[in-house]
Amino acid sequence: MINAEAIGIIAGIISFFAYCLYIFTTIFGKTKPNRVTWWILTLIGLLIASSYYVSGVRATIWVAIIMS
Repeated sequence: MINAEAIGIIAGIISFFAYCLYIFTTIFGKTKPNRVTWWILTLIGLLIASSYYVSGVRATIWVAIIMS
């Protein structure tokens, strides 16, 4: 059985590749990002990552770090 840390790392890798896809579509002009949305999502991601860190949840923190 896969442990929680491995699942957290796999989820972080999947999130990272999703952002790579978003960056490529932005570069090729298929997607137009909104600045306000990015600031809000970055702030929320940082808050989630810091709450994971403070509470001691290290196994699944990778998703929150990638989302920040």
